Amino acid sequence: MSYSGNRGTEQDLEQILEYYNAGTEKDRLTRGIGVIEWERSKVIISRYLSGNKQVIYDVGGGTGV
Repeated sequence: MSYSGNRGTEQDLEQILEYYNAGTEKDRLTRGIGVIEWERSKVIISRYLSGNKQVIYDVGGGTGV
């Protein structure tokens, strides 16, 4: 996948959509090194949360969990 600054080509967009639509990221955080990333992320995020019920919005570029 090529990178052309802030402007991707239509081919770039197609490649990105193909990658995420294939489900490659779907289980990323439940296997391999992704398990460590998931657990570490929970530790870091929990430092900033109170005991009250809260909603966290995933506004990243991936498929989310």
